[in-house]
Formats: sequence, structure tokens, C-alpha cells
Amino acid sequence: MKKLMSLLLIAILVISATSMCFAATTLGPQSPIPIEVTVPAIGTSSGGTGGSSGTGVDLSITEKVTIASTAGSPVLQFGDIVVTNHANTGQLKIAKVEVTAANGWTIKPDSESYFKNLKSNTKEVSIVADGVHDFSEGPYILGETKLVKPDDGEATITFSGHIGTFTKAETHTVAHAVLTIEAY
Repeated sequence: MKKLMSLLLIAILVISATSMCFAATTLGPQSPIPIEVTVPAIGTSSGGTGGSSGTGVDLSITEKVTIASTAGSPVLQFGDIVVTNHANTGQLKIAKVEVTAANGWTIKPDSESYFKNLKSNTKEVSIVADGVHDFSEGPYILGETKLVKPDDGEATITFSGHIGTFTKAETHTVAHAVLTIEAY
């Protein structure tokens, strides 16, 4: 019985050693296993290509910019344009701001002395963005300077400018701004 038990243990040892040998044997290079992801484009539904369900982009932009002036001063005080990215992922970029005159107004180069000496009731205004771009020269191209981070990140366009004297109080829409916003 002891001999039978010994032979059985030897057989089990040989069988286990054999499987270890197979485990250590290299079978050669294996084919790569692809790891694929499906990501919907911004503005498409999760399974489609194209469409307008609006998923992926969730932003808000200031609806109106107000301008105030003080009697006897050509300096204007502007509200800002604020772009807020409400999406959970993905940055946005304010690529361009275009400002065009409206309602018979003209956008002139920014010069305090020009507006101090301007004839009363002249429908001219200067508008400057971020202290660096005069809209009398055309659109403001921002490049990659105004990125809007996700999770309620904000980017602001500030304005300054001048206006002449008016003999009676008036309220006018002097210009319209259009922002070009891109996925970044």
C-alpha cells in the first residue's frame, strides 16, 4: 500500500511539473487585441453622426451689453460679455468677435480728444475690446487667448470706448456683437 501511495504521489508530481513546463513555454507573438472607444461628436446624439440634439455643448453668453456715460465726459462704461461653458468636458474657444454699427451709428477709431471735440449729437462711438482691439479696424481675432474651461468656466470680453456730447438724454442700440465660438 505504501508503494502504491508512493507511485501515486510520484505520478501527481510528474503531472503537475509537466503543466508548469507548458506554462513557461512561449507560443510566439500574439495578435494585438483592439481597445475601441465610441465618442459622439459635439452636437450629435450619442449613437449618431450629425444631427442637432445639442449634446456635448452647453454654454451661455451675455444677452445684452449696456453702455453708460457721464454728462460732460466722453468716456463710456461698458458691461462685459461673459461666455460660460456649462458642459462637463471639453473646452470652448472664443475665436472671433465682430462688432458692427447699427441704427445710423458709426464706429470710429478710439481717441478721447476726437470725441471731446466732436459736434454735439453726432452718432459716432468708439469700441475697444480687452484694451487691445479697436473695432474701427474690423473683427477681433483672438487665437487661443480666450479658452472657456468646462464645469461652468468663464471667459470675459471687456470693452471700453468714447462718445461725443448729446444735448438731450437718449437711448440707442449703437452696435451689434457676434461671437464665433469653437470647440477647442
